[in-house]
Amino acid sequence: MSYADRTVVCAPEYLAAVGPGKNGMVRATVVEHGRVIGCWTHAAAAHTTPPTLFEPPEDPAAVTAALARFAAFIA
Repeated sequence: MSYADRTVVCAPEYLAAVGPGKNGMVRATVVEHGRVIGCWTHAAAAHTTPPTLFEPPEDPAAVTAALARFAAFIA
C-alpha cells in the first residue's frame, strides 16, 4: 500500500481501520482485485475468527481459504 496516498487501493471511509496511525503501519488487510475489502489480525486468524469485512467479497470461499492457510502456517 502506498505510504502517502492509500486511496488508490482503499476507499477513504476505510482508511482509519486499515492504517490507524500516521507512522506508515497498516493492519493485515484482505485484498480482492487490488482493492482493500477488510482487515484481520494474526490472533483472529489463529482462532479462525472471521476478518472484519468492509464489503462482501466476490469469492467468500477464497477469503476463508487464504486465512485458513495462514492459520495452518502459524500453528
